[in-house]
Amino acid sequence: MNRLLDVIEARNVVAIMSTIPHRVDFNGADALVPQANDVVRSIATLRHVPLIDLYVALDALSGYGLSADGVHPNLEPTDAGSPSCDFSSAGLRYGYDARNLLAVQMLDRLRSLP
Repeated sequence: MNRLLDVIEARNVVAIMSTIPHRVDFNGADALVPQANDVVRSIATLRHVPLIDLYVALDALSGYGLSADGVHPNLEPTDAGSPSCDFSSAGLRYGYDARNLLAVQMLDRLRSLP
């Protein structure tokens, strides 16, 4: 991760790191998530890289905001398909909508920096 950040920053790009959500795709997967997220948080802190804590954000959602595969965020089921950018209270009960709102909010905060 540090090498990747070095490459990104050498290109004058602002990196944004993210923790990963729960993993419930196989027995024992979720036990590995806190350790991985600790590494991500530590690197973000040490390198002063913006962090989206997706783990915390999705933790409160039903089923951790995960789809049936137990890895990827879920979408609101609709007849017309879900745009995954429904920022209403109903939409924010789903993982992709919550993640996308966090990303937009982070970009807005970074845009306002000098």
